[in-house]
This record gives sequence, C-alpha cells and structure tokens, in this order.
Amino acid sequence: GFNTVEEEKDFPESAYRGRLGVQDDELYKKQLQDLQNVKQPFFASMFTQSTHAPYDIPVRGKLSWGAPQTDYLNAVQFADSVLGDFIRGAKKQIWFNNTLFVFVSDHHHNTPRDYNYVQPEYRRIPLVFYGNVIKPEFRGKQYHRIASQLDLASTLLHQLDLDASKFPWSKNLMNPYSKEFAFYTFDEGLGWKRPEGQLVYMIGEKRLIFEKYVDPYANVRLFEEGKAYLQRLTEIFESY
Repeated sequence: GFNTVEEEKDFPESAYRGRLGVQDDELYKKQLQDLQNVKQPFFASMFTQSTHAPYDIPVRGKLSWGAPQTDYLNAVQFADSVLGDFIRGAKKQIWFNNTLFVFVSDHHHNTPRDYNYVQPEYRRIPLVFYGNVIKPEFRGKQYHRIASQLDLASTLLHQLDLDASKFPWSKNLMNPYSKEFAFYTFDEGLGWKRPEGQLVYMIGEKRLIFEKYVDPYANVRLFEEGKAYLQRLTEIFESY
C-alpha cells in the first residue's frame, strides 16, 4: 500500500555507506527532504541499521566500557545522537505538530548483562510514542503491560477510529481489557510470556529450557497456550 519505496540505490553516491547500507544520519536527512513534498496526512516509515552488526558507523571509539558489547554501545550512542538531529529537524517542518512519531525495534541485542539468546529478557525492545498530537495528560506515561510489535497495528488503528479487523493477531494496548501475552520464535523453539510466568521450549529437544512462574500452578496452562499459539500460527501460514 505504499506509494513510494526507496532503498540504498536511491541515495546519492556521496552518502556514507556501511556494509549493510547507508547509515542512520543519511537516512534521516533524506527522509526530511522527501517529506517536504508530501501532502498531509501521510504515513511514512524508515528501517534503520546503524545499531546492527558490523557497526561500521562513521563515528567510533567514544566509549571504552561494556566489553564485549563496546562496538554495539558505540553504535547505539551514534544512533541516538542522529535521531536527536532528526527530531530537531522535524520540529522545523510544517507537519510536525500534526505528526505522531513511533519508535520500535524489530529485535533486541545482547547487553553487558549477557542474557541468554532465548530468554524473554533478551527479547525486550522499546516502543515509544512521541509528538505534539499526544494529549498533555498522557505525555511521559509508561505502559507496563506485556505486549509485542504485533500490537502496534491494532493500537494505532483504534486511536484513529479505523477498522483493525485485518490484524487479528494484534491487540489494542489502550484497551484495559486486552489480555497480556507475548509470543516469539527462534530457529529451535518458542517463547511465551504472560503475567503468571514465562517459558522457553525447544521443539527439537522436546523440553523446556527456561521457565519462571509467578503463579506456580500456571505452568501447565502456559505451556499449552504457547504450543497452541504456534500451532494456530502454523496452520494459517500453511493455508496461504
């Protein structure tokens, strides 16, 4: 449904490139330029890559702590600084006061805390809503319920009074009656998180390798929920 899709080849030759493509500063600069000619209202998105390995950003070496994640932390610092530049540039645009900015990650990364790759703590990501369109009484609020990227679609559509029925896997985070859960997969298994607890199941080995429960009597139910979610997801995928 996008009217325009651009990629690395659409950037000028002078743009700084890493192994994966142009860096975040070049991406933000081009986005601001392109949006000057777009009619309001609009929906635009960007996929950044400076915080992804191999971290070949144009500025390096400011941080020396956090080994073995020093390169990643330097990339995060670079990404944060150029994101700030983008917001300052956006504030000068005529569309700024009418725009909601949404920041979300596609996945997490290891940190100096060195969580295991399959743990739910390793999978935590930011989701930030920002902009003058947010009512003052809701600015600075934090959401502490369990959610995932899937829930972004339904949440935004409901805020705009638009139909969200095409996104049955998504839940409206602003609905206090939405059930709390998050599901994720990796090559060898699945993760399932609920208020009552969380677990990780290795499918090939047919065993739980991580489980943690607030309610000790919820272990069987959570295990069945996680398997049922994956089974239904697979059935729908195979029906396409």
